[in-house]
Amino acid sequence: MHAKTGAESNTSAELIRHPSGPAVAAAILLLPLSCQIVASNAPVGISFLPYFLLILAAINIRRRARIRGNLAYLAGWLLAPIMLLAMVASRSTAGLLLTVSAFGGAVTVLVTSDWEKSQVERFVALPLLIASSFQAFVVILQTVTDRAVVLNWFVPDAALREIDGLLRAQGTMTHVYEPPALGLLAAGVAIATRPRSQRTQLIWVVGVLLAGMSVGLTHSRAAVLGLLLMAPFVAWGAKQRDGHLLRMGSALFVGFALASAFTASAWLHRVDHSTSGSLDDVALGRITLAKQAVEIATDNPILGVGPGRYLTVLETQYDVDENYPYRVHNVSLALAVETGIAAAIVLSIIVGTAVVRASRSGPAGGALAMSILGFALFDVLHYDRPVGILMFGIWLAVLQHHQSTTSRLVKSA
Repeated sequence: MHAKTGAESNTSAELIRHPSGPAVAAAILLLPLSCQIVASNAPVGISFLPYFLLILAAINIRRRARIRGNLAYLAGWLLAPIMLLAMVASRSTAGLLLTVSAFGGAVTVLVTSDWEKSQVERFVALPLLIASSFQAFVVILQTVTDRAVVLNWFVPDAALREIDGLLRAQGTMTHVYEPPALGLLAAGVAIATRPRSQRTQLIWVVGVLLAGMSVGLTHSRAAVLGLLLMAPFVAWGAKQRDGHLLRMGSALFVGFALASAFTASAWLHRVDHSTSGSLDDVALGRITLAKQAVEIATDNPILGVGPGRYLTVLETQYDVDENYPYRVHNVSLALAVETGIAAAIVLSIIVGTAVVRASRSGPAGGALAMSILGFALFDVLHYDRPVGILMFGIWLAVLQHHQSTTSRLVKSA
C-alpha cells in the first residue's frame, strides 16, 4: 500500500472539517430516489434525508456568504419564507414537503455562494451528472422493455404511464418529465463548469450525452424548448472557439438525436398532435389552465390559497374543465395562486434579472440560464414537486456562482 500524498491528506482533512460539500453532494444524489420512497409509503423520515443533509451543510459553513447583489440568495430566501407564511395562513399542511424543499433550495444557495469553482464542480456538477445518468440508464431500460424496470423496486405494482397516447418512461422518479428536467439541469451545470483533467472531461461528455438521451426518450416538448433555447448559446460558444462548450453542446444534441431516432414514431405522434386541433388542445389545455389560475389568483391575491392546495381549491370552489382537471403549467402563475400575486411578481422579476445577467455574461452562462426555462414556462414541476424545487435552488445557486465568477475574472483582467 502506498502512503497518502500531502495533497490527499489535506483533501481528507478539509472534508472532515468542512462537510458541507459532501452533504450537498449526497442530497443531490439521494433526492430522485427519496421522492420515490415517499410514493412507496416507506418511513417518511427517509424522504427528508436530503434536507437533513442540507441542514448539516448550512450548520458547517465556515465563511460568511457573499449576499450583496446575490439575486439567487434573495430569490431563495424570499420564496421559502413566503411559502411558509402562505401555508400558515391557509391552515393546511398540504404544502409541508414543498415548503421544506424550498428551504432546501435556499440552503443550497447559501452554502454554495462562497464556494470555489472546484467545489461546485465536485459537489454539485458531478453528483448531478451521476444522478441524471442513472435516471437516463433506467429510462433506456424502460423504453426498450415497456416495463417499469428498477422503478418496481420501490413501487412493486408500478407501471409506466400513458400521456398523450404514448407510454412514457420515468426512471425511478415520480413523473415522466422529471428525468429530462434533471438531465437539462445537469447539462447546463456541466456547461458552466470547466474541469481540467481529461478523465473528468470524459465523464462530463458521457453524462451530458445521456442527459440528451433522457430528453429524446421522454418526448417532452418543454424539454425540447429548453434545448432550442440553449442552442444559440452553444452556437455562440462555437463561434468563439470555446472547445468545452462545443463538446458539451455536441454531446447534448447528439444524445437527443440518437434517442429521438430510436423512438421516431413516438415523436411523429407528438408532432402530429402539435399541429392538429385547436391551440388549447395542442397545448394540452394550458390556455384553459392559465385562465383558471388567473381567476383563482385574483380571488386570493394576498397570500394565495396556500402551498399544495391548488387542486383542492380548484375542485371544491370552481368549475373544473373535465378535460383538463390539472394545475396551471407555469411556475409564475402557480406561485401567484398558492402564495399571492405580489410574491409571484417580485420573485419573477428577481429570477428574470438573474437570467438576463447570466445570459449577458457569456455563452456558458446563457446555456445554463436557459436549461430550465422550457419547464418553468410550460410546466410546473419546478414548483409543485419537491425534487423540482430543489433543482430550482441548485440552478439558482450555480447561475449566481457562475455570473459572480465571470464578473470577478473580467474585473481582474
